[in-house]
Amino acid sequence: MIRLNLKALKHNISQIKSIAPKSKFLAVVKDNAYGHGIETITKEIIDDVEGFGVVSLKEALVVRRLTSTKPIILMQGANTRSELTECFSSHLTVLIHNLEQIQLLNSLRIREKLAIWIKINCGLNRLGFNFKDFKVALGELKKSQNVNHDNMCIMSHLSSVSSSNKISKKEIAHFSASVKGLPFEKSLASSAAILKYPETHYDWIRPGLLMYGVSPLSGREKLPLSLKPVMNLVGHIISIHSLSAGENVGYNRAWICKNPTNIAIINIGYADGYPFHIGKSMPVLIRGSKRAHIIGRVSSDAIAVELTTCRNVKIGDEVTLWGEGLPVEEIASKANTIPDQLLCAAGQRAVP
Repeated sequence: MIRLNLKALKHNISQIKSIAPKSKFLAVVKDNAYGHGIETITKEIIDDVEGFGVVSLKEALVVRRLTSTKPIILMQGANTRSELTECFSSHLTVLIHNLEQIQLLNSLRIREKLAIWIKINCGLNRLGFNFKDFKVALGELKKSQNVNHDNMCIMSHLSSVSSSNKISKKEIAHFSASVKGLPFEKSLASSAAILKYPETHYDWIRPGLLMYGVSPLSGREKLPLSLKPVMNLVGHIISIHSLSAGENVGYNRAWICKNPTNIAIINIGYADGYPFHIGKSMPVLIRGSKRAHIIGRVSSDAIAVELTTCRNVKIGDEVTLWGEGLPVEEIASKANTIPDQLLCAAGQRAVP
């Protein structure tokens, strides 16, 4: 089960604004708000942010039903005629990242004008125009009768903020040179860049993980602000067993008791988004304070924990898999994955 701390969400937004006070706040609610529930999150912060970032048209329309006025950026753009027509009808802002999208845009005969963001590829090599094509694209868009030329923004996304200062500085310089002198809004900073490079804040910041209380930086880097986790993945103890030395726990005898041991079974598994591949000493929190460790394999709907260091545990006790007191970053590191993946996976089943 997921329990959301919406006060923590508000706290995190306030903290982010404190380090980028002159920038507008684009709340990234793509991928079901990183598993937190796009409707719940959008409703909660609608008066706290200037706009929303999504990936799919379906997500954009969910947010549009909740706000008739805030900008909603379709961050992979529209790639079919029907999608683009819906963007006009629903007053969405569309990301343009290739010349084919411009051709599609110009093929429509619509009285409305479309707000657009234009993406430059500064080194991530995922979406966006290279420096040469950006100039061509910008020229075409300036001539387009379907574009609202007073509502354009140029953006990019850095590739290596968490791992390479040298590469990041090079990409920041590339973006700066590309947009120099252009009379449009700019956006470069997603979560990690917001923290590390104030020069990237420009007109719009785009916090994703950061808004949900998760650090986008490596474990070695200290956060310059105080975050609180929004998502708590919790389960409950549904059974307690006493095992003798030599008995095994879970499939394929993955864990064998060396000594007489008490274990607890928790009603959470990989079907709930918990990682199947876990490292040694993967922790859980029982009743918010007692650390225990998972033993055996993670099953689809259950995990086992050893109670050697935990006393007075009983059936029904709440167990935190990640959240307050047990950061999802720690779980992700031990599972050799990233927090984003865990949050999104958990949200597929458990968001209220």
